[in-house]
Amino acid sequence: MSWCHYLPEKKKKKKKKKKKKKKKKRKKKRKKKRSKKKRKKKKKKRKKKRSKKKRKKKRSKKKRKKKKKKRKKKRSKKKRKKKKKRKKKRKKKRKKKRSKKKRKKKKKRKKKRKKKRSKKKRKKKSKKKRKKKKKRKKRKKKKKRKKRKKKKKRKKKRKKKKKRSEKKRKKRKRKKKKNRNMENRKKKNSKKKKKRKKRRKKKKRKRKKKRKKKRRSKKRKRKKKRSKKKRKKKRKRKKRKNKIRKRKNRKKKKKKKKKKKKKKKKKKKKKKKKKKKRKNKKLEEDLEQRIIFKSSKLFTILYTTMTR
Repeated sequence: MSWCHYLPEKKKKKKKKKKKKKKKKRKKKRKKKRSKKKRKKKKKKRKKKRSKKKRKKKRSKKKRKKKKKKRKKKRSKKKRKKKKKRKKKRKKKRKKKRSKKKRKKKKKRKKKRKKKRSKKKRKKKSKKKRKKKKKRKKRKKKKKRKKRKKKKKRKKKRKKKKKRSEKKRKKRKRKKKKNRNMENRKKKNSKKKKKRKKRRKKKKRKRKKKRKKKRRSKKRKRKKKRSKKKRKKKRKRKKRKNKIRKRKNRKKKKKKKKKKKKKKKKKKKKKKKKKKKRKNKKLEEDLEQRIIFKSSKLFTILYTTMTR
C-alpha cells in the first residue's frame, strides 16, 4: 500500500467556458458582369476533375442531365457500375477490330497508287466512285432511319415501363396509406372508447350525486314539513291546554274569593298533607291484600297437585 492514499484529495478546478461571439451574417451581392477570364479558369478546373469520366462522343449538357436523372430513378449504383464496365470492354473490342481493318485498307491504297493510271481508267473509276458514294449515302440514310426507329421504339417502351412503374408505385402508396389509416383508426377508436368510458363513468357519478342530493333535499323538506306540522299541533295543544287551565284558574279564583273570609292559609296546607297520607295508606293495604290472595292461590294449586 502506498502512503498517498492517506493524503486528502485535491479539489479539481472547474474551467470557465468562454462564450462564443455570434458572427453577423452578410448578404452576398451577386455581380451582374462576369469576366471571361474567370469563366475560363473555372472550366479548366472542371475539366481536370472530370478527366477520368471523359467520353469521346460529344453530347449536350441538357441531354446528359436528363439521362442521369432517369438512371437515378430506375437503377441502383451497383447496376450502373456493372454496365459501365461492360461498355468499356465493348468499346475496346470495337477499336481493335476497326484498327485492323484500317491497316489493311491503307496497304491496298498504297499498292494502287504505285501503278500507272490512264485517263479512261480514271473516268471509269470516277464513275464507280460516284456510284459507290451514292450507295453509301443511301445506306447511311437507311441506317439513320433504322436508328431513329429503334430510338423511338425504345422511348415508347421506356414510357410504358415508366407508366407501369408509376401505377404500381401509386398502388403501393395507396395500400400503405390504407394500412396506416386503418392502424391509426384503430388507435383512435381505442382512445375514443376509453374517453367514452370515462365520460360515462363521470356522468354516472354526477347522476348519483344529483339523486343523493335530491333525496337528501326531499328528506329534509319532509322533515321540515313534519316538524312544522308537529310544531303547529303542539302549539294548538298548548293553546287548548292553556285555555282550559285558564278557565279552571278563573273558576278557582272565584271560589277563593268567596272562601277567603272564612278560612286561613295555614289550615289549607295541613289538609293537603293529610290527604296525601291517607292515599299512601290505602295503597299499602291494597298491596298486602293482593299478596295474600296470590299466596293462597299458589298454596291451593300446590296442594291439589300433591294430593293427586
